[in-house]
Amino acid sequence: MKIETKGIDKVRFKQLVECMSPEHFEQVLDNLDGSVNQTRDWTGDQKELWDLIRMADLSLFSFEPETTGYRVTGQGAGGTSLKGYLDISYQDLVMKFGEPPCVGDGDKVDAEWVLQFDDGDVATIYNYKDGKNYNGTSGTPVEEITHWHIGGKSPNIVDRVMKIVNS
Repeated sequence: MKIETKGIDKVRFKQLVECMSPEHFEQVLDNLDGSVNQTRDWTGDQKELWDLIRMADLSLFSFEPETTGYRVTGQGAGGTSLKGYLDISYQDLVMKFGEPPCVGDGDKVDAEWVLQFDDGDVATIYNYKDGKNYNGTSGTPVEEITHWHIGGKSPNIVDRVMKIVNS
């Protein structure tokens, strides 16, 4: 059996399951906030599956994190690295996230948004070595930059950022 969950993380799913009896487990599979897409080929009984989940064997589940539940901050991006790119105007980023709380590092970055997700994941959106901080007067003014870097720690961070930008 493989159950895909959308919009819920492993910790929250386990908390929900721990609050119920085996008799209610089938109902959870059918009605978990509308966020479970089931492809049922489980050969065991539902109680056995419920027991596996209660023991935190969540390997049967594929989790897709929520894209909502984040805040824009000016800090907390330590340890992130380049994960992908985003082509969008500065004005569109400002409309989506507000003015950048980080005005750059004074060296290679001119503008940066740090997205802190509720599950602790972090994303950064920033320009790199194309603005005035790095290139002086020949650098692109930040308002004209359209190619942005996406940084993070997790491999799915680009997808999370793209879902927010495209929503």
